[in-house]
Amino acid sequence: MRRIALVITFVAGLIASAFAQKTEIEAVNAKWIEFFNKGDFAGIASLYADDATAFPPDSGMVKGRAAIAAMWKSMAEQVGVRNSQPSTSSHSDPPRRVRSEPSPS
Repeated sequence: MRRIALVITFVAGLIASAFAQKTEIEAVNAKWIEFFNKGDFAGIASLYADDATAFPPDSGMVKGRAAIAAMWKSMAEQVGVRNSQPSTSSHSDPPRRVRSEPSPS
């Protein structure tokens, strides 16, 4: 009986930790969206560690906050997007594939 109580306590602790992490991630995502919509790319970069490395699609690695700010500014200018939202996923999420098909004429 004591083992069951310990297991339940352990699992409850894991669940609480996971919810706290999710809340923190959602708060940072909201800040990212706020910065992006204001065009504050230095603000976006401030959400990264000093020695962070970003992996933009179809491009080389980008290292450091200044380079990451420049990357986001360049990406926003290229696509002309505002009101964007970041996408975060865990390693356990399946890869997402987007397929674009020509529209019928």
